Amino acid sequence: MNETCPKCDREQPVDQFYADKRNRTGRMRICKNCFCDRMRRYRGRMRNNPEWVAKERARCQAKDKGRKRSGKRRSVPTCQTF
Repeated sequence: MNETCPKCDREQPVDQFYADKRNRTGRMRICKNCFCDRMRRYRGRMRNNPEWVAKERARCQAKDKGRKRSGKRRSVPTCQTF
């Protein structure tokens, strides 16, 4: 069974897509390669701009301030190579 990644427009086997139980197909929409590229760009932006990091941290803390934690940690897919 194959899926098409909307980012790179390539048809790939479903094992090339990370699992995501929130999606109706049970997989992320973008393939592992596109997801890793996106995360590399995000991490690069974070490392190179301390003002952005401070602003983003403050935004997330304000958003999470009134939120009750369940105690469980969600796992985020990571790339094997950076």
